This record gives sequence, C-alpha cells and structure tokens, in this order.
Amino acid sequence: MRNKNRRPLLESKVDLELAVTKALCQAALRPSELNELLSINQSDLMRDYGCDLYMAEQVVNHAKYEQFRLRAQNQYTPDDDTGGLWPEQPYTRTSPINESPAGTLKKIMTDARRTRARVLGEKDLPPWCEHKINKSQAMLRSVSRYLETRNKNR
Repeated sequence: MRNKNRRPLLESKVDLELAVTKALCQAALRPSELNELLSINQSDLMRDYGCDLYMAEQVVNHAKYEQFRLRAQNQYTPDDDTGGLWPEQPYTRTSPINESPAGTLKKIMTDARRTRARVLGEKDLPPWCEHKINKSQAMLRSVSRYLETRNKNR
C-alpha cells in the first residue's frame, strides 16, 4: 500500500521536471504542465530543480507567456483541460464598446489634473513626456473641432 501512494508523487515530479525543461527550452506547455508550473515559485525552482535565478525567472516568465497563449487560443472554444487558467469575467476591467465617451473624458480630466500638479513641480521634463502631452492635446483638440463643425452643420 505504501508503494501505491508513492508512485503518483514520483510521476507528478517527473511531469513537473518535464514542464521545467520545456519552459527552459521555450517549448509549448500542455494545460496540466502549466497548472503545475503556476503552483511553484522561483525559490522552489532554485531549491528543488537546480535552477539559478536567471533560469527560474525564465521558467516563471514562460509560464505566464503560455498562460496568455492558452487563453487566446481557447477564447472562443474553451477546452475542459484549461479549467482554472483564466477567470470567467472579461479580461479588461470594462468593455471598451460599452464605455461612454463622457466617462472616458472624465477619467482623462482626472489624470490631467494629477499630471498637471506633478508637472508644476518639475523643472526639466524628458522630451518624451513633452511629446506625449503635446500629442494628447492635439488629439483632443481635433475631436473638439470635429464635434463643433458637426454641430454647426446640423
């Protein structure tokens, strides 16, 4: 009876070792292998599987990549094997189709106020910051002008 209990644990360890090897080689993982990799952390990889820090990070990052790949692959026809890999809710916090432009503008105004308060204290902004601020101003101005001309023509 003791041998029967040990065998599944040994097979599980072999499966996990195979998953670690596949992750280090950047190979595709099966859902069962991915579930096992997601259940361990970097310290377990370094202690039990002889990985150094770089290799452990590579395994963890590949597991995340594979999780995203399996989510996208099974988005329209979910597979039963991938049971707990993603939530039942949508992946975005709100659906961009259902979000109103007024709500989006309100969020932009809040972000703009916060950014303005931070920019007032800065002496030198990096060029990329200035570029993004100018670009967002131009984009909002073009939407405003479009709406003005559309309302005048009605």
